[in-house]
Amino acid sequence: MEEKKKISLKIYIISIIILLIVIVGLIVIIIKQSNENKETLTDENTTSIEQKIENNKETKDDENVTENLKSNETNISNDNRIKLLQFDSNFYNLEDIAKDYRKSEQIKNYKDFEYDLDGDYTIDKITIELDRDANNEENYIFKLNDNIFAESFFSPEIYIVDLNKNDNSIEVIIYDDGPSDDPNYTIYSKQGSEMKRIETLYGFDLKIDTNGKIVIANLITDTIKPSVFDKYYEFTNGNIEIHNADIKNIQNTTFSIESSDFVCFTEDLKNLDKYFEIESNYDEETKLKKASIEKLNSNNSFTILGFTDNQEIHIKLSDGREGYAFHKNGHLAG
Repeated sequence: MEEKKKISLKIYIISIIILLIVIVGLIVIIIKQSNENKETLTDENTTSIEQKIENNKETKDDENVTENLKSNETNISNDNRIKLLQFDSNFYNLEDIAKDYRKSEQIKNYKDFEYDLDGDYTIDKITIELDRDANNEENYIFKLNDNIFAESFFSPEIYIVDLNKNDNSIEVIIYDDGPSDDPNYTIYSKQGSEMKRIETLYGFDLKIDTNGKIVIANLITDTIKPSVFDKYYEFTNGNIEIHNADIKNIQNTTFSIESSDFVCFTEDLKNLDKYFEIESNYDEETKLKKASIEKLNSNNSFTILGFTDNQEIHIKLSDGREGYAFHKNGHLAG
């Protein structure tokens, strides 16, 4: 009997030991599985974070491109619109309508212009470099994507402008004082991979209506109020067309001279030739009298009957006389 008890006790102890071994084994397996799950989760989290960083970077790059492309849109303020007598649409000064611009004094220290100039969803870079020629004179070099497309020696200004909002292009206009005080605006448009010079317009205070129309004052029209123009330009399909300005709706408008020092009147255009042929050693009053020409001043009012090809204006003075108003310095090129 005693022997049976001993055997039963041994079996019980062995069973307990086996059970403990099984329990320990299960604990080891659980711990190992838990560690493996943690490593997998860590790897997944690391991959997720790296992917998020990469995605954020790509998103940021896309946002930068999108932001640059959005900057192609022109914000037009009604406060800046200008109503001109001869046109139905509103016009704007370059500074008020330009997407961006630099005056010559700002060019020396500035950042590049970056715009999609031709609607291909690729950013184009316009760079301006200040150089000096052999005589140590300042020379401004304009580049499109590192390729030179213009140079200027005479205090230039650059404007990034959408001349015609109905197309996909954005234009570049460079203003220059000119070598002999002949102010001019040169229009450039990107065509293919190059910047093409479209036209150079001579005059003052260029204005655009964002539908392709461009007006610019010459020597004589710049002195008259309200504003009047002998012609206008139209930018379409990458080209400039010239049109005579309509005078039908201004024939009953009374005009006057804003600046009286340089505007003269003659009843016969042949007298202009006499005036410019008279020797310069005569004083101004003598030259005018010899050529049968008189000065106009702010007290003279008149209506406009037409324009000549040489920038004279056919007018009728308030006293009933008909003749031509002209600028005594002649006319601008172009």
